[in-house]
Amino acid sequence: MAGEPLAPAGETHRRRAISTLLAAVRLAIFMVMVGTAADAEDDYVACLIDTAAKIMKS
Repeated sequence: MAGEPLAPAGETHRRRAISTLLAAVRLAIFMVMVGTAADAEDDYVACLIDTAAKIMKS
């Protein structure tokens, strides 16, 4: 009939749940990548400061 949904209600709910889960996983991966990049940058800056301090002492 004209008013019937194309998929059963449970299937639509399942697809929405899977889409939401995948979006959450993508966001988590992105946040880990950003955090890792920030840690690497912090380590680099700390190394530069340490090297500069050693040069200033000598």
